[in-house]
Amino acid sequence: LFSCHVPSTAFIKTTIKIIIPSTVTTINKEAFYDTRINDTIIIPKNVTNIGAGAFGGTGSKFVVENGNPNYKISNDILVTIDGKNQIFCQELKDQ
Repeated sequence: LFSCHVPSTAFIKTTIKIIIPSTVTTINKEAFYDTRINDTIIIPKNVTNIGAGAFGGTGSKFVVENGNPNYKISNDILVTIDGKNQIFCQELKDQ
């Protein structure tokens, strides 16, 4: 479906299960914004750029593939490898 990048608002307001191919290097801003994702998202090692709000409103959990030099999970939060920039954190659910 996408060879090198996922365009902005590609899946807005849908419910999907996604598998990001290893060929994807960029996930543009708001690519999955407000999309209900049914499973853990694996960020491939080749992803070098994740745009602002790419996963906003998804309620997703993440795994970063071993060898990704740009992103990691820290305290259940997707962050840049240096830990300075938060990409996504799990949304709080009402109790």
